[in-house]
Amino acid sequence: MAVTNITPIHCSGNRSANTTINDCVNYALNEFKTENGKLTCSYGCDTQTAAEQFLFTKEQYHENGGVKLNKKSDILLYHMYQSFKPGEIDPEKALEMSNELAMGFTGGNHAFVVGVHTDREHVHCHIYFSAVKMGSDGKFHNPWNSYKDVRDISDKSCLEHLHQFNQCRQAGENHPLLLCGLKKKKRKKIFPQAGFFIFVICLFGWIRS
Repeated sequence: MAVTNITPIHCSGNRSANTTINDCVNYALNEFKTENGKLTCSYGCDTQTAAEQFLFTKEQYHENGGVKLNKKSDILLYHMYQSFKPGEIDPEKALEMSNELAMGFTGGNHAFVVGVHTDREHVHCHIYFSAVKMGSDGKFHNPWNSYKDVRDISDKSCLEHLHQFNQCRQAGENHPLLLCGLKKKKRKKIFPQAGFFIFVICLFGWIRS
């Protein structure tokens, strides 16, 4: 199963909301980590202008009478993280699963971006979704145990999608879809018989001498 987490994103220090949102989105969609942007997707926004759209939705929320909080208390985004074991899944399938996770958790009410990073041994995904609903008529309610909901949705997705890779295991290590990181079977070292007898003869001769 994938490791998951969810974290609310606030402004920190002297950073503005604009800077914070841009930094988060740019990190998730970093082309050097996502195979030149091939492993990215979005919902309710465009990957090229997602940060600006997130900020605009937030401004519209306040103009519509949404409660304004101080900078440290105001939640701008939510960051979800989904990480797989090395070789457990291919990046394209991870992108599909992370998109399902984001859609399932937000109910399709919040715009989000997804970036699958392959710069490390293990495939991992970063999801950022706007704290404000797409209609600018409310914000995301984040209960204290929301991490359990994220984990449950992710686990269900893993059971469905990784089943395909379990089938690949049965097909053999050379199956073109097998990216599951099968452990190599340990081979027992068998001492060659001829070499063994030579060793015994030499040892016997050494003892007699």
